[in-house]
Amino acid sequence: MAVNVAKGSCFIYFRCVQNSSSRSVWAHLALWTVALTYGINYIWAKEVMPIWVEPSAFILIRILGASFLFLLLRSRAKWNWPDRKDLPRIALCGLLGVAANQLMFFHGLNLTSPINASIIMIISPMLVVWFGVLQKTESFHLRRGIGFFLAAAGALGLILAGGKISSIESHPLGDLLVLANASSYAGYLVLVQPLMKKYTPLDVIQWVFFFGLIIVLPFGLQGFLRVEWTQLPTLIAAKIAFVVVATTFLVYLLNLFAISVIGSGTVGLYIYLQPLLAGFFAFLSGMEQPHLAQVGWGLLILTGVVLGSRKALRK
Repeated sequence: MAVNVAKGSCFIYFRCVQNSSSRSVWAHLALWTVALTYGINYIWAKEVMPIWVEPSAFILIRILGASFLFLLLRSRAKWNWPDRKDLPRIALCGLLGVAANQLMFFHGLNLTSPINASIIMIISPMLVVWFGVLQKTESFHLRRGIGFFLAAAGALGLILAGGKISSIESHPLGDLLVLANASSYAGYLVLVQPLMKKYTPLDVIQWVFFFGLIIVLPFGLQGFLRVEWTQLPTLIAAKIAFVVVATTFLVYLLNLFAISVIGSGTVGLYIYLQPLLAGFFAFLSGMEQPHLAQVGWGLLILTGVVLGSRKALRK
């Protein structure tokens, strides 16, 4: 895969791909790679925290590393500054899309099970639609209301069940933090849309990560300084690098490529693979044994999400 950044625009393409049919195949392979990466991320990130790296420090490492990689990627492109009137929106996107959502996700994952976290995350598309309803960019109708009720009931059931249905130690607060993370990221996806139409994607992500880094710095700096880097086992260091390079940097680029080929609606549907893959990797690693109740609550959430956001995803 080659990445070419020119005249402030980001184009991701495979040199071996010449026609739209084969590009579509590569796009779906890219999305499978994204889904597999996220599935592994739930397991490996939890293995790192909190024994080797505290959650807030892990977020600081992730944002620092990803910011550097994005800066390196666009180093040959002309640096474009945003309009002053857009700075409040960019700062809010940095808060919701980077700082708050990642802090809540990693602290939540630290307290709950990987399977619970991955199941709750599939509610994100439904939340995006509802933020759109609040901003009057999406319409409200009965099917959407029923879908939201079912998804919310599934998430609430999973949270209340807590550690009773998980084979590893799990706390309802962790599930609530993951749900708050999904809400935060959904708000970010709605707020960032006007910026994506006005500026190039790499410009937007660079600014958003910059503001996110400023917000996260006071939360994660002390924990970052406490990390005993020379004492980290090679495998743990490799898993930290995986979270920074693959889960943050590479996933963004692959999603961008897939959106340019097959559209955001299809890309959004791949989030439903995450619980399946997270459960598979959790079982494979011996970390967690999937429970039938987790499957049941997950199916209820999935039914509600598909029912309530089907038309928006298709559009």
